[in-house]
Amino acid sequence: MSVTDPTPPPAASSREARLAELIELHARDFRGHPYLPEGCAPFTLEAGRVVGHYHGLRLQTTLLALLDAGGRPVARLAQTAAFGAGGQPVSAWAPYAIALDDAAITYLDRLIRTVHVLNAGSRPGGGPLWLAVHPLHLAAVPDAHGAVFASILRRSGLRPDGIVLELADAARVAPQRLAAALAGFRSRGYGVAFGFNGSEPAELDRLLALAPDAIRLGAPHLRAAAASEAEQQRLRARIEHIHRHRVRVWLPAAADAREAALLPSLGADGWQAADASGSLP
Repeated sequence: MSVTDPTPPPAASSREARLAELIELHARDFRGHPYLPEGCAPFTLEAGRVVGHYHGLRLQTTLLALLDAGGRPVARLAQTAAFGAGGQPVSAWAPYAIALDDAAITYLDRLIRTVHVLNAGSRPGGGPLWLAVHPLHLAAVPDAHGAVFASILRRSGLRPDGIVLELADAARVAPQRLAAALAGFRSRGYGVAFGFNGSEPAELDRLLALAPDAIRLGAPHLRAAAASEAEQQRLRARIEHIHRHRVRVWLPAAADAREAALLPSLGADGWQAADASGSLP
């Protein structure tokens, strides 16, 4: 008869203790702002996860796997799950709707990315971490792009070269400001990607001229390709065009079996996992 040691492994408790230390360290940067009600902490640790707080909203992390063309996980994509005071889910864009000036946008965008870094950093592995940067944040910060966030990463035991900053709606940023932001990010070692939902070649070419590391195509591209052979050919041609600029292409998660069957034939470098298998346990 074998005897099993009943003592649980220390990994979980050690992880939570380290998270508690990091929360206190980072909270100093976010306290004392009008966006945080008096007596409210910017971060709390709940069931092993870091939760951010902004104007009564709860901001959580969902980590999703990015798969290569062979279906192997090679990166992690952090997405925001937002909840109202009553626990009801709200749009991930809801916090930005109540961020009414440049200072609030900057505060909120850094707060969200800090939540994701703390959650992802406590579960290492899985490749680079993709984090969204709101276009209004780029417009609000005049210079030294990525410098403050690099210090947040260092305190968390991470480095910019393990981070891909993804910019959606880049058309909302003035071209000179966008170019300056990318130069600042690259100088500090971040990877840079664009999200692209449009279909205008000129808009895509404007992004490619900025030489990102990757383009992540949105769901409309895959949905259209699954609906007609002509759209499949257009999407393959679009992916080939991006590759000619030496930029990697990532596709969205498949919404159904038809889209899932189509993904490997389109020539992309990979796609988002269709489920939350890469999410936080």
